[in-house]
Amino acid sequence: MVTADDWLSAAWTKLMLNAASGGICVIAEAGNEIFARDSEAAELAVALMDEVAMVGPGRGCPAG
Repeated sequence: MVTADDWLSAAWTKLMLNAASGGICVIAEAGNEIFARDSEAAELAVALMDEVAMVGPGRGCPAG
């Protein structure tokens, strides 16, 4: 088991990944492999994660 000293940042990172990959994978009806084979899907995922990351500091997340 891996533990994190900064639980909030770890949780926020997970939220960033889930928020981006979950929506894209559902809409594309594909698994995470879509990000390796479709550069536009990968770029969209990064943009979505950037959006979530910008909210982090306002929620007290230092990793934001």
